[in-house]
Amino acid sequence: MFHYTTNDGALGIIGSGQIFATHYKYLNDSLELKIAESLISPLLEQGFKSAYDELSAAGELKGFAEDNNIDIFQQQAEFLIRKSFDAGDYLSPVFLASFCEHDPGSLQWDHGLLSQWRGYGSQGGCALEFDVDLFQEKLNAEEKAHPYSPIAIGNVIYDDHSTCIDEVKIQDIAKLFVRRLRAKSHGIDISDLPGLDDLHDALFLIGPKLKHKSFMEEKEVRIIAAPALNPRGKKIYDKPEKKIEYRMKNGVPVPYIKLFDHGGELPIVRIIVGPQREQSNVVQALRLILRSRKTEIEVVASAISFIP
Repeated sequence: MFHYTTNDGALGIIGSGQIFATHYKYLNDSLELKIAESLISPLLEQGFKSAYDELSAAGELKGFAEDNNIDIFQQQAEFLIRKSFDAGDYLSPVFLASFCEHDPGSLQWDHGLLSQWRGYGSQGGCALEFDVDLFQEKLNAEEKAHPYSPIAIGNVIYDDHSTCIDEVKIQDIAKLFVRRLRAKSHGIDISDLPGLDDLHDALFLIGPKLKHKSFMEEKEVRIIAAPALNPRGKKIYDKPEKKIEYRMKNGVPVPYIKLFDHGGELPIVRIIVGPQREQSNVVQALRLILRSRKTEIEVVASAISFIP
């Protein structure tokens, strides 16, 4: 499992033992969580239509929602999704950290992925290889140190996205919403709506794993970290709340969290220094820095002949 970063980022990770996870809205994929939303919305619409059809057949629509039409179903689906996003972003915002999987013995395993090296341009970059089992132990320790809702790691899925969403569960949420609304014509509080957790999970746990197939060569693995935040004026978690930091990028504050801030080194086993004009000097510097830290990490130079 490899994490690509700038030379400066690699030094920061080595020195701090931390990896930054960035809020999903500030990443470089315009479809972050949108694929899941595009799958969930029509399922909710189907659930609403089914519920209204049942009420209509029973003669129970009079005075409630007689103008049964597709615009209403779409509006209600958008309402539920918007409320789920609002609640998630307020109480358990999602942050993501990305890695790539490379097959042992492959060109990418030995020298890194060319598209990643191109992305770092003249800054130069490194790929940090991690021991997967020991990394999972670090992730378990992170979960014990801070409240999360939840924190997990998983492979990104690039096709057959519809199979990742439980259609029945999503449609049932819409049906139950209509029944609740029918019983309370003045409106309902959806925060205690049964099944709402299923909608949240589909958007925030499954959603970050769904990416367009154009990214397939990356074979991405993601940490999905949703720190559980105490509501304003309340304290419901015993463990210390995860602090949300920010860094400036092109004049915009970008929220992020520091993973593994409870201490200890990360299980880095190898560093590939990407193609760059000062590649040999970067390799030498990293070896000296690691030797001074009494850290046994192999440092190698990528042989890909790309000069940024």
